[in-house]
Amino acid sequence: MFAPRDLKNPVLTGHTDAEGKFIFEADRDGFWSAEARNADQIARVVIRVGGESQQRTWNSPFLVIGVLAVLLAIAIWYRLFRARSQRSKP
Repeated sequence: MFAPRDLKNPVLTGHTDAEGKFIFEADRDGFWSAEARNADQIARVVIRVGGESQQRTWNSPFLVIGVLAVLLAIAIWYRLFRARSQRSKP
């Protein structure tokens, strides 16, 4: 396991458990790099630790589409209402 911005010196070494999992505790935020090896293969992965938390916003795609559909319905209704009122005038 390599700490952020230090890919030359491993911070932690060890073995995976029976399920292939490796658990570590990060002491700082950043992009940690992990490397797993066997006799003839190497696997590498980058893990993001910390950073800004994701905030849920009120404007989900469903809400935006719903509001646009309502506005479209109002626009069509208004257009039809105006067309009918103009036809009924002598």
